[in-house]
Amino acid sequence: MSYYVGQKVKGKITGIQPYGAFVALDEHTQGLIHISECKSGVVRDLKHELALGKEVEVVIMDIEQYNGKISLSLRQEDMHVYSQAPLIKNTNLRKRFWTNYHLDYGFSPIANQKEEWIPLFNGENLNGWTVKITGYPAGENFGNTFRVEDGLMKVRYDAYDNFGERFGHIFTQQKFSHYKLRVEYRFVDEQVEGGPGWAYRNSGAMLHCQSPESMAIDQDFPVSVEAQMLGGNGKDERTTGNVCTPGTEIFMNDQPYKGHCYSSHSKTYHGDQWVTLEMIVHGDSIVHHVMEGDTILTYTRLTVGGGNVSPKPDIPDGPLSEGYISLQSESHPVDFRKVEILDLTPKKK
Repeated sequence: MSYYVGQKVKGKITGIQPYGAFVALDEHTQGLIHISECKSGVVRDLKHELALGKEVEVVIMDIEQYNGKISLSLRQEDMHVYSQAPLIKNTNLRKRFWTNYHLDYGFSPIANQKEEWIPLFNGENLNGWTVKITGYPAGENFGNTFRVEDGLMKVRYDAYDNFGERFGHIFTQQKFSHYKLRVEYRFVDEQVEGGPGWAYRNSGAMLHCQSPESMAIDQDFPVSVEAQMLGGNGKDERTTGNVCTPGTEIFMNDQPYKGHCYSSHSKTYHGDQWVTLEMIVHGDSIVHHVMEGDTILTYTRLTVGGGNVSPKPDIPDGPLSEGYISLQSESHPVDFRKVEILDLTPKKK
């Protein structure tokens, strides 16, 4: 069967992922309902909106010219707008930016998708990583801040008499663009003297980082997008898996976000329990933060720009589609048990 933009069709839900739901339109054709096209307003979890096997009526919003991938919408306003449009093969009524990335992940049957995770941390040493600490050149691991003990990557401050704003990051030596990152972490012990109040039980995975070698000696944070990791104090609520924007800008709910940190809707994790955070990253188009199978945060349109990095690096503004991954040392001891990545690079046609 042939399809065209603006066509209303019926299909059956065949797979649900944090970023969208796959719909079988016929025996040979599948389309994707992105999470933002499920309904008007914010959708936190598609599993609360849709179910496997459910029959739905959707409208075709876009047919990707390079690979034929079909973008669908359940939103009633789209149903109305497209029903008024001429029935033509190509229209520019409303093309969603994320459909331009030719994503193949998820278009094969869910049962056939075998995830091949690659460990970034080998549990033995820091091979494949580069340390950068404020005030020191790239590659100098002051005070053995980042170390490997008992199979864990540990951040420790026993060589510090005072933190002194010596923010640190340990970087992969490879760039990444489309991937799923999984980090298992826990906070332990007490914050080092001199650490800022906001850094209590605070760390993060920095996505799409500039290289450590390109950072100024006294630069505090790399230009990146941070998946923030926070721990509770034992009594107060404190979300984790938030997003912060050092030297970058993002969109939240299709609107430019001008703040620095945006909170997720995660629960609070108190004490020294192990916590797992997953980040699903598709270039500069869209990022999901996932915990315990729940999508706790989604943001889009990653660009270089904005503040919260000192001194400001000489990096031109524009789309931020790739970079290094780094983990932070921000004055509170933290352990990393697992750091692994799943390649989601789109296949070339």
